[in-house]
Amino acid sequence: MKLLVHGSGFARRYRTDSEELRCGKPAEVRGNPNCVWFPATIDREWLGRSSGGSKPARTMQDLLTIISAQPPDSIEELRIIGHSNGKFLALGGTTLADKIQFAPETMIGNTTTFIQ
Repeated sequence: MKLLVHGSGFARRYRTDSEELRCGKPAEVRGNPNCVWFPATIDREWLGRSSGGSKPARTMQDLLTIISAQPPDSIEELRIIGHSNGKFLALGGTTLADKIQFAPETMIGNTTTFIQ
């Protein structure tokens, strides 16, 4: 089986769909050129749905719980939808105006949470 998990720990920073759609667009088309768009949990959830379905995980513990719930030797491939920066993949964090700040308990990589 191929198991798909999406990071569910990224709050949406836009109040409305219109505000999100204007993010990064030119002012001439009523956009907000000073905005940097980052996908939120809802975007990952829809991507997972359109890929055949995914399970939400907010933290590394959530991910381990999902994996542990599968029958032994049933996972042929694990796919994870999250944010990454070249060193880490994260399932959650805080979306700031110009960057994503990963939460330590959500990070996959060389972190204390992941190595334990």
